[in-house]
Amino acid sequence: MIELDTEWRHKRGELDQKLGELNALNKQIGAKKKAKEPCDELLAQQPAYKAEIAALTARVAELEEEVNGILREMGNIVHESVPVSMNEVTLHG
Repeated sequence: MIELDTEWRHKRGELDQKLGELNALNKQIGAKKKAKEPCDELLAQQPAYKAEIAALTARVAELEEEVNGILREMGNIVHESVPVSMNEVTLHG
């Protein structure tokens, strides 16, 4: 579980970074277009960023699904100091 969470955090960080880089690239493209300068080099970089973002998004979603599946199976972990009501003792005791 900890390994999944660690990988999720790492991949989510990578995804956020790539989204920021794509946003910066798009701003550069917009500035060049506004200035009526050629931006073919910058436009050529977009597909690579979009492919990386798609792959990272898919992996993050997979990891979230795995973690959620584990959490659904685990149930609640209640500290031993929490009092048990009569209904719980009757039903589960």
